[in-house]
Amino acid sequence: MGRSEIRATRALEKNPIEACNEVQRKFYPELFNRFGQIADPRHQSYITYTGKPCWADVL
Repeated sequence: MGRSEIRATRALEKNPIEACNEVQRKFYPELFNRFGQIADPRHQSYITYTGKPCWADVL
């Protein structure tokens, strides 16, 4: 397999994380909004960011 064939193959491949995000957005678009609704048990003075990015990292 030559360099041009390898480049063509890579161009057709998708980033697996982008593909996962596309599936999530199509079948469950309100998922990240629901993450924002999860109650945060920490004391308010310790919270520097909402739970939404925290739960998105877990997923």
